[in-house]
Amino acid sequence: MLMELSIKNFAIIRSLTVPFEKGLTVLTGETGAGKSIIIDAIGLLLGGRGSAEFVRFGEKRAEIEGLFSLDPSHPVLTKLESLGIDLEEGMLILRRDITEAGKSICRINGKLMTIGSLREIGQSLIDVHGQHEHQSLMHPEEHLELLDGFGGKKLIRALAEYRKLYGQVQKLDKRMKELNQNAQEIAQKTDLYTYQLGEIEQAKLVPEEDLRLQADRFKLANSEKLYEALTRSYEHLYGEERGLDFISGMLSHLETAARSMKI
Repeated sequence: MLMELSIKNFAIIRSLTVPFEKGLTVLTGETGAGKSIIIDAIGLLLGGRGSAEFVRFGEKRAEIEGLFSLDPSHPVLTKLESLGIDLEEGMLILRRDITEAGKSICRINGKLMTIGSLREIGQSLIDVHGQHEHQSLMHPEEHLELLDGFGGKKLIRALAEYRKLYGQVQKLDKRMKELNQNAQEIAQKTDLYTYQLGEIEQAKLVPEEDLRLQADRFKLANSEKLYEALTRSYEHLYGEERGLDFISGMLSHLETAARSMKI
């Protein structure tokens, strides 16, 4: 239950603390006294839409804080646990600040939270029944949780055990899918390696064949240069202008041809 509500610099409220006790609490007053503003503040504390208009004129931010006492069997405890929020003596504090720029800062037991998390927790704590307000009975996703609340501690323990076992099943299912995927990858790699091995065996490679192929490639790449060098050597040796004067030229061309044959 909501034990205390603290409001500062919100709309026309400078500072207000409202304590609550078990039983019926009635807020009374004339029109314009600020009753609806308190309800608006509670709505924001539950994750409602906020804006800079809620900040009191001349102030930097509005602050709304609520202290709640939770029963050990309260269904919201599971949500709090999933968010990593611990309770001390069953007490929970929701806080929301709205800056003059319209930004919201949300905290649950002092831990920074998103507005979505604040809304999820807040709507499990209070129902504001009114036009265009939070009504959990109208949200189908809340029905199962409300129904589970009637089962008491026995059902809560059973639900916790179920969730634990369900989590284990999910982990095993994930692991099984990973193993199946690994098996498929192994089969694919085996097919690839088998095919590559067949290609290698079919090529009938011999030792140092790569060096021979490299030499052949080099010769083919220099075939034009080799042909030209040999042709000129032949002309120097057997051409019309043959003689001792052309022997040195022939030797030069032969050396070029020899270099074209080496790697």
